[in-house]
Amino acid sequence: MELFSPPGDMKEKDKRLDPEINYLDDLKVFIDNEDSVLSKFFFPAIQKQKAQKDSENSFKLYIKPIEQTIPVYCKKFKLEDIQDKLFKENDIIEIAKRFAEEQKRHISKKDYDE
Repeated sequence: MELFSPPGDMKEKDKRLDPEINYLDDLKVFIDNEDSVLSKFFFPAIQKQKAQKDSENSFKLYIKPIEQTIPVYCKKFKLEDIQDKLFKENDIIEIAKRFAEEQKRHISKKDYDE
């Protein structure tokens, strides 16, 4: 903003970009509770992680499913126009690591065994 700009020229801040809103946690909750997303994008990755057993890089299995889920999440909550501002590469890696750790616990408890 210029120092002498008239007040009418100030752009309203998009309230959806409030730094207090934790979209990463919200995306995680969305993934955990959206059956169609889990079955379409995440269960194949979970099966691959299960086959790998205990790999430090298992989080990489979840990067693509997360990238596929972000547009679904943004569409549902009308965030498509700011999607690129909400989720950066490091955010995707962070949530992928959280997801892999959580699944590692489920796999070790044999939650997915029939």
